Amino acid sequence: EALGLYRYWGLGDYDGALEAYGKALKLKPSASTVLYAMGNVRRRQGHWEEALALQQRGAALDPLNGSISFNLALTLRALRRLDESDAVLAHGLATAPDDAAMLGERLYNAQARGDLRAAHALAEQVPLDSGDLFSISHRLLEWHYEHDDPRAVAEIKQLLEHLGTQDPGGRSNLLGMLGAIETARGAAAEGKAHLLEARKLLEALRADGDTSPYTCIGLVTINAYLGDREAADHYAGLAATSLANDAMSLPQVFFFQAMAKTVAGDKAGAIQLLQRAQSTPVVWGALPGIMRIEPAFDPLRGDPAFERLTVDPPPSPAKAQ
Repeated sequence: EALGLYRYWGLGDYDGALEAYGKALKLKPSASTVLYAMGNVRRRQGHWEEALALQQRGAALDPLNGSISFNLALTLRALRRLDESDAVLAHGLATAPDDAAMLGERLYNAQARGDLRAAHALAEQVPLDSGDLFSISHRLLEWHYEHDDPRAVAEIKQLLEHLGTQDPGGRSNLLGMLGAIETARGAAAEGKAHLLEARKLLEALRADGDTSPYTCIGLVTINAYLGDREAADHYAGLAATSLANDAMSLPQVFFFQAMAKTVAGDKAGAIQLLQRAQSTPVVWGALPGIMRIEPAFDPLRGDPAFERLTVDPPPSPAKAQ
């Protein structure tokens, strides 16, 4: 099992991870953590229905395992089964009510429906001091989706004050979000200063050997709001190449690149990227409900091709990629 985890996270060797997990499962056929880990790998490979079946088997064997519930909920969301995803998260929160990650994903489910009223209530429950910046970002974006940017800006500044300089990646994400919101609100000077600071932090990470595609994704939108279209496309290309075999993460690249192209005024290019993202199951990003509430895509509204992307399709089996 440990070898499978190393191959999965450490090497990105999905076939090797499955081989190791398969051997572990033969030794212990009822190992819930092995089943769910195999499901995570198959999800990355684009075999969503097989991933779901494996994770459901793991959850049935260990219904109190928060990690299994969390990942099962993400797979169900990608397959457009939001009600079932919510039920899994609610079950997980019943046994671990302080789990910020699960609460954040329940909030994201509401946002993925475009249901701002439900999302608002859930966002209020996500604590700013949880330390889970991913779930906190869902809360901050909720205020942006509601056009309550003063609240988003105030909370981001509060977080930056307490975060300090110990986490340059997290700090850059907050600064990038702050700069983008300020720029969109017309506070160009403040926005540019925060975007430049965010870019400096991420470029320093890369200069120190950081090869994470998620660092590149951060640089896509930062450079777009700074008006550097060439750099935005460059980093999108690096991220897409790195995540080419990752069916779970690749659609996020297209989503943020589409946002960058919208900022640059390339509406046709943005819509093409969003169509590409929606051609596969989506965990985060180009979900129809998000398309309906994300202010960055306001310039695309009214275009029939974009409007089709905002319509919720019925749940359907996913095809392997």
